[in-house]
Amino acid sequence: MQVVDLYHKVVRKADDKSGGTDRGARFGNPAESTDARAAVRGEIEKRSAHQLAIKADLRDQEDFVKALAMHVNALDTSQLEMAQVDQFVRWLDRELDFLADEQATLRHFRYFWPEEKADSMRETATEYRHVAAIANRLVAAKERVEGGEYSVEACVAICEKALEGVEKPLQKLLSRKDKMEAKCREFGLPTAWLKRGSEGGDGSDGGVAHVEQLSLELASTLMAMVTSTIGKIMAEGGESDDVRKANAELMMVRVVRYAFRTHQLAGGFDDACALALDDLSKLARSVR
Repeated sequence: MQVVDLYHKVVRKADDKSGGTDRGARFGNPAESTDARAAVRGEIEKRSAHQLAIKADLRDQEDFVKALAMHVNALDTSQLEMAQVDQFVRWLDRELDFLADEQATLRHFRYFWPEEKADSMRETATEYRHVAAIANRLVAAKERVEGGEYSVEACVAICEKALEGVEKPLQKLLSRKDKMEAKCREFGLPTAWLKRGSEGGDGSDGGVAHVEQLSLELASTLMAMVTSTIGKIMAEGGESDDVRKANAELMMVRVVRYAFRTHQLAGGFDDACALALDDLSKLARSVR
């Protein structure tokens, strides 16, 4: 390559002028020098091939990008649920993967590419997927707890871990909720999925209210399980009352803390959680 040859000529000339007498000291190990030249040549060839691929896309794919732009512009997102918008974005991403360099190509065609609408849909879909991932953690935890394969102590730990994986991501999302809703309204994107249960969200769209519902279901399941287990511990013999009470109190403390965190996360309890907490409270009075 011309630039590689020029590079080495300039370097050698500069080194010769430096007056060094030990050629090996100046140029290092010959094998290392060869590897360095090969690495430089490989990087240049890689970049050149990438640039050629971009030029080919700019020459050949204008109609393809125009067709995608028409799909984006024609989509009436105000009539869709967020799950449907997410499906469209996934399709769009698969189509754009065909381009050698999506950003460079779309920047070139920015005079007709609906950048703001497409970017807003993609950003919102990404947030929606984050919420779906949070919901999946809770569903998986509930399945493990209800599967009957784990001890009550292990079930408490499973629920605690699941809640830890939900709290921060959901709180982070809710801290940006107002800005996200404003951006969604600007481009006609669905906002129902961002509503909490206290704001009228019913959870049917797999959004924030759905996560709250799942967290409450998990909490009520755990509280009922712990209540039953503590009742059995207190009724069983074989240990002193002090030992049984200590074990019961330890489990009680953990599940009450968990219930409180869930209450904070969901913005309150539903009827099932309130009933489970009432049963747990009655039992707690007998344990003390």
